[in-house]
Amino acid sequence: MPYLTTTIRSPARCTGPAPLLYYPPTTLNVRDAREVRMITVIFRAKAQPGKEEETLERVRKMGEAVEAQEPGALAYLIHRSAEDPSEIVFFEVYKDDAAFQAHAQTPHMGELREKFAELFDGSTVKVDRLERVGGFVRA
Repeated sequence: MPYLTTTIRSPARCTGPAPLLYYPPTTLNVRDAREVRMITVIFRAKAQPGKEEETLERVRKMGEAVEAQEPGALAYLIHRSAEDPSEIVFFEVYKDDAAFQAHAQTPHMGELREKFAELFDGSTVKVDRLERVGGFVRA
């Protein structure tokens, strides 16, 4: 199976108002140009103490905007950790890198970026950009 290799460089902590960390710099080496270059991202961060419900409300609205306005977002799932309800986890799949980059430029992403430090504890941010090595998706 053709595959993508990805190198990710990202700081351990996010202290600014907006997680530019959310879209870490990457280098892709594509072994087969015919491979569908889907991009998968897992984003984790804890809500600021006392901001858990507001954070959930805002990320749900974000999910609705992504669904309505971003056809290149194939999956955009927002979870809360069963072990730590303050931890929010996004599982995102984009059609290709262009869709992934377009997501970063949307008004709804800009709005969330502006409120990020108010809603999330930047020291808890963890972003993984993944390479597909197998599996399937049921339609």
